[in-house]
Amino acid sequence: MVVGLSDNQWRAFGAALRAIHAAQLDAQLLASLRVETFALPSAEVVRRLLTLPDGAWVQSATAQLFLEFWRSHSDSIGSMPTRAEGLGTELRSRTFDDVLCHSDIHAANMLVGEDDRIWLVDWDGPLLAPRERDLRFVIGSRIARGYATGRSPVLLRVRNARD
Repeated sequence: MVVGLSDNQWRAFGAALRAIHAAQLDAQLLASLRVETFALPSAEVVRRLLTLPDGAWVQSATAQLFLEFWRSHSDSIGSMPTRAEGLGTELRSRTFDDVLCHSDIHAANMLVGEDDRIWLVDWDGPLLAPRERDLRFVIGSRIARGYATGRSPVLLRVRNARD
């Protein structure tokens, strides 16, 4: 299986995002979409997991390995929700141009045709947000493999696709 996108596929991906982000939505559809709040509901889940008693709920070797990892990195893990919430507060104080975003772009939600056309599937969570929201899962993912090493200016290429 080939992993990552070719240069032509990156261009098609940028063009697809540009079209999505430029979409003119009618008022009824616009009113039905969620708006990015920069909130982090999972922060409380992380905090609760950090307070679980050792071993009582572990029922497999894999769960035991996870628990050991979680405990050995609890200081770092515990600081992440607070840091992310602080960033969310900072972002809420700024003004952005909200556009239609897919909000869940990752390798499993992207289909690439033999002709390099891109189809984005799984539209169960579209929202209005800054266009950069759609890059959340791309950089550092299987989609971007090969680009993380600096081979190509992915962010500039995708960002400039909207200009």
